[in-house]
Amino acid sequence: MISLRKEIEVSDQVATRLKSLLKAFLGLTGVLPKTALPADPDLSGLCRENLERATVRFETADIPTAAIEAAGKMCVDQVEAIYAANKAAIEERDAALKEVVTTVADAVKGFKGHGEKHKSALTQLADDFGELSRVEDVGDLRRRLRDEIAKLHQCADEIRRDSDETARRFETQISSFRQRLEMARTDSSIDRLTGLGSRREAERHLAKLGEEKGPVTVLLYSVEGLQEINDRFGPLFGDKLLRAFAHLLHERYGDEDQVYRWSAHEFLAVVLGSMPIALELARHTCRTFFTTKYQTAELGENVALRSRVAVNAAPYQRGESVEELLRRARQGLQPVEAGGKSLGGR
Repeated sequence: MISLRKEIEVSDQVATRLKSLLKAFLGLTGVLPKTALPADPDLSGLCRENLERATVRFETADIPTAAIEAAGKMCVDQVEAIYAANKAAIEERDAALKEVVTTVADAVKGFKGHGEKHKSALTQLADDFGELSRVEDVGDLRRRLRDEIAKLHQCADEIRRDSDETARRFETQISSFRQRLEMARTDSSIDRLTGLGSRREAERHLAKLGEEKGPVTVLLYSVEGLQEINDRFGPLFGDKLLRAFAHLLHERYGDEDQVYRWSAHEFLAVVLGSMPIALELARHTCRTFFTTKYQTAELGENVALRSRVAVNAAPYQRGESVEELLRRARQGLQPVEAGGKSLGGR
């Protein structure tokens, strides 16, 4: 009798702890969508829908183990998606800031000899732009950028009284920057480095795969050793390699297929057709890129380099989530080379 009572007490304790864990998990799923940056509100909404769908059965007292495991997996997938999107938004913000600082620095150089008053004002503006690099909220960053542009116009009005011709040149630079800023805000469908479709545009495409009537294959490419290349030869050479690979992908795929830059070193191709044909073309593309040599200066000499690419194909299965499709593609990544030593290989 005592043993039975003890087992009941232990069982009650376990049930109480499970209820607490479930409450904590549901609280996490409720707050998780809010961690997506304001730059990508669509991701926040999609995350909320996915998690609500995964936890709908938690309202019942008898929750199947499979439902709990599926909800946990969905939660992890959403964390990974939000992390990738936030990282891309911050990189986009940093790139915009660098462009702004460069524009202001060039403007300061152009006004040398027009009086210390204007040079000081422009230098102050340059310092203000530097402070913006510490702004975390993308929406706040854009608002403050607009304020700084207004200050630039005010400075141009003051300079006009000294030199109309120089001021017109300055205003042209400001207008050009305003246009680039607006394009960066509204046109997020193009990756600025490679000219391919952006990750956000790829996510829109993947979400509509269920509308395709025939077979669809998703191919994931990963340029290996990019960080090592950047550390040794500089990010400019790393960017050169990425643009070269993007150009090769653009040439290999037809008008019906779509190619995107998925992350810093990954590319995504959505191909209409069966997997075997698509994968063979992908491997041939990787071999072509590996056997092409790219020149970079090191210690005063031109050094020919090669970079290896890993690839895998995953056929789209009706009804599966985008997260699961990409997970299958990433799990099977295999490096492709045509012999010889690869800088990017392991």
